[in-house]
Amino acid sequence: MDSAMETSLATYHIRLPTRNLCTVEAVSESVQFMVSTSAVRDANELHLLEYKDDTDEIVCLRVFTAGLDAHHMSPSFKAANLISMSGIKDDDRTWASGVYKLVDLEETVVTTLTSPVEQVLNLAKDAKAKDKTKQVIFNPEDEGEVLALLDSSLQLWDMNSGDSPKHSFNHNEKGGAGAVCWSSLDCSLCAFSVGSSASGIDLRAKGAAFSIPNTVSFGKCKSIQFNPNKENVVLLGGEDGLIRLYDTRNTDQPLIEHPAHSHWTNVVSFNPSYDQLLLSAGTDGSAKLWMAFEQSSSNGEHAAWKDDDGQEGVDEDKIEDGLIQSYDGHVDSLCGISWSAADPWCFASTCFDGSVALRHVPQAVKYSILL
Repeated sequence: MDSAMETSLATYHIRLPTRNLCTVEAVSESVQFMVSTSAVRDANELHLLEYKDDTDEIVCLRVFTAGLDAHHMSPSFKAANLISMSGIKDDDRTWASGVYKLVDLEETVVTTLTSPVEQVLNLAKDAKAKDKTKQVIFNPEDEGEVLALLDSSLQLWDMNSGDSPKHSFNHNEKGGAGAVCWSSLDCSLCAFSVGSSASGIDLRAKGAAFSIPNTVSFGKCKSIQFNPNKENVVLLGGEDGLIRLYDTRNTDQPLIEHPAHSHWTNVVSFNPSYDQLLLSAGTDGSAKLWMAFEQSSSNGEHAAWKDDDGQEGVDEDKIEDGLIQSYDGHVDSLCGISWSAADPWCFASTCFDGSVALRHVPQAVKYSILL
């Protein structure tokens, strides 16, 4: 491997299987991630991890008693002590979903091995209902609003009046709820996937914004995200192992389509600052870093430079669009991957075997973007 494309690797191991990983969005001064465990017989936990740049290591800041095997987890953008979870409860194996507060997070001295979590919004009051709340996400701009994705509908909730949703949108799609996301450029716009299809909702107009009927060639669409810096672009991944980029104004054909993983693509993600960089993680045990400059917000920003003879120059260090690097060698399915909210040049992933890895974007890629 070219030394310029090598990346440093910091690791951390949790004694239990892990299912989810997300960045701590509300913390910008340090690189922090939250990881949830997926145990059947043991009490499940949330591990708050921090990357120490000076020692190149991952340390655990706090362990919380989650109380459930979280099938999905998402952080608040404004409050570091709030997180949403949906999954199976440890005590009675019924379904739970809602918003939870991380108790004692601000305390510098904690006398117990684990800290509790406290549910502040219950979105699964009927724990045995067949139509379950599969994912809950926070509004990027309004910490009091959350979106809940069910198999039959999409619901907008006000956390201060949680008796019933503010709005409910029945989607009439088949195949089971997949994923939901909010546009950080326009918080009146959200998108979700059910089965093999993906749709957009205009929350202000209370109607459909776009529809992508077949985002995967087979199976379910498992992950969807809006481009954080360019309007009308969404990234999707699913059970056919591909990643696709769509313009929501013309969904007949994807802008980009790459065979990413030999099994399911579990998670896809735009870099929050440099949207030409994409991540994907799959059940084949690999994480992949992609370049998508031609479809990014950076394309066309800089005029081509010319030499002394007036000829357009060629950037010999430009990284071509497509796969930059594959990170293989994991012994189990990669369940989660996320860019850091504090440092755009690093990302973390977790494997079902309990391992957590933090890597940096290769220097050659970083300099090709900055210089």
